[in-house]
Amino acid sequence: RSDIYFPMSYFQPIHDVFFTWGDLSKVVFSEYHHNKITKFINVGNLFYSFPKLEKLRENALSKIKNNLDKDIILNLAVFDRSSSESSYIPPKYHSYFYDKVIELSENNKINLLIKPKQPIKDEILNYRKIRSRIHNLIDKKKLFLFNHQDSIYEAACLSNASLSIGLNTAGVMGAVMGTTPFFWDVQKTSNSTYQKISEMAGFNNEFFISEDLDTLFDNIFPVFSGHLL
Repeated sequence: RSDIYFPMSYFQPIHDVFFTWGDLSKVVFSEYHHNKITKFINVGNLFYSFPKLEKLRENALSKIKNNLDKDIILNLAVFDRSSSESSYIPPKYHSYFYDKVIELSENNKINLLIKPKQPIKDEILNYRKIRSRIHNLIDKKKLFLFNHQDSIYEAACLSNASLSIGLNTAGVMGAVMGTTPFFWDVQKTSNSTYQKISEMAGFNNEFFISEDLDTLFDNIFPVFSGHLL
């Protein structure tokens, strides 16, 4: 996988063979564990061929149809996380995240393509009238809400950039197909026990990853304007 945290929870240095999506994973696994035993085999990213990216785009366009303002060329994919009280990122952080992201679209010519991991909880939707604000943006054709069972690729393939809660696998996987990712590091991994492995995996880039959402918003606009695309 291109994400690094879930593989770390399964990988053990005693493995004789371990298949990875890319050379970066091999470097992290071998250097982090000082591993000289495991043979790493790079199998590449299966999502370049299956499912076909062209088909994903067709599926996404068929769902969205005329439900987004085509005159707005700035599309932002939005990925949340599991939001139970026992999850890594509880509902109150999701509430703050959605409030800020919706406000971003309300005040700018930006379409939101939201792909929730689960149905968005009432606790979140009731915060600062998020439910009605979502419907208002849908009516204005500035927001499309995917089903939680839809593919993250469908949101990513139609977007200029993505914004994720946490160091989110969805954002990483979208980046593999060329969607510029931004991550709200609400878990503060830069100050955690994962600091070293985060740096090795490239998660210490302060332009794309920040504990402050407003900083990420400021950084997203240059990407939208084409400076980094």
